[in-house]
Amino acid sequence: PNRIKQEMSIRIASVKGSRATLEITTPGMLGGSDQVTEIEIDNRGRTGKDEAAGIGIVELPQGSLKVGGSWQQERSLADPLLGTQLDVSSTYTLKSVRQAESGLVADIVEKGTLKGATAEGSIDGVLVLDGKDGFIRYYQTVTKMSLSLEGQAFEVEVLIKLLRKESGSK
Repeated sequence: PNRIKQEMSIRIASVKGSRATLEITTPGMLGGSDQVTEIEIDNRGRTGKDEAAGIGIVELPQGSLKVGGSWQQERSLADPLLGTQLDVSSTYTLKSVRQAESGLVADIVEKGTLKGATAEGSIDGVLVLDGKDGFIRYYQTVTKMSLSLEGQAFEVEVLIKLLRKESGSK
C-alpha cells in the first residue's frame, strides 16, 4: 500500500477566563503552504455552539472523576482527503493526578477507533490537563488508518500535537 504521514500542530495561543484561542497548523501537501486556522474553545473542549471543536480535541466530562475512571466520546469528523465523514469513538482514562512545576495536573490516556465508508483505524493518545483552569497543557495522539481511494490502498499515519504556549510563556 501507499504510505502517507501527516503532522498537525495545535498551539493554545491564549487563555482568558474559561475560553482559549487555538492556532491549528496543517502542513501544506505537495509543496503547498501551511494552513493555519484559529478557533476558540471552552475549558471542556467545546466551541460554544454546544459541539466539540471537531478537530479531534478531547471533550472533557462534567463533574469529578477518580483515578482509574474513564469516559467515552463519540464524534463525527469531516475527512477532507476522502470527502466523507469518519465516525470516531474514544475512551479516555484518568491515569494519575500529580504535582508538576506548573501546579496540579491530570494525566489521561486515550484509546479509540475510527471508521468511514472506505477507511478504518486506531487512535492512541496522551494528554496532560492543567488543574488550575481545566485546559489541556499537552496532548499528543497518533491515528493509524487504512483506506481505499479510487481503488488504491493507503496506510495513513496522522500525528497531532497540542502544546500550550501562551504569549509571554517560554
